[in-house]
Amino acid sequence: MAALTVPGLAEIMLDRRVRLLGPEGLVLETLAIVCADSSRVAREVVQAHVQLMRERDKLGRQTGRAFLQASRSIGLRMADPRFWTQVAKVGAPTLVIHGSLDRLIPLAAAKELVRRRPDWTLEVLEGVGHVPMMETPALFMEALNEWGAYRIAGDGRHAAVNY
Repeated sequence: MAALTVPGLAEIMLDRRVRLLGPEGLVLETLAIVCADSSRVAREVVQAHVQLMRERDKLGRQTGRAFLQASRSIGLRMADPRFWTQVAKVGAPTLVIHGSLDRLIPLAAAKELVRRRPDWTLEVLEGVGHVPMMETPALFMEALNEWGAYRIAGDGRHAAVNY
């Protein structure tokens, strides 16, 4: 992750990883980083990401630039005063779902977020990484559905949010 902060070096390293690993290897390596247990991600989800990587590969270097920009922003976002200004503007009921074993955004960051916004709800999923919706979708949906401030109702064709 530290290499991502060095302009030029990050691009070279990313290009090399893409060439060495190919789309499938890159997806598997990424899942190993963002999941506490990547074997829990459904095979269909993994294959969809591999296909997406193949399609993105056709876009050239812009995909790598977007990845680097997103990766760099993760570590710096909460240190930016503009982030907290935006957080203060949120008026909707908010549920923060966070994996206890998230290696990209520490649990302490999520706790700080809800400390500053005590009207928000934090649900910590034990033993889960950065992408609980992929790693443990049933547990993720259970947390979402149990949240009292948020309900989705509909007939299957249209959904409405009820507060």
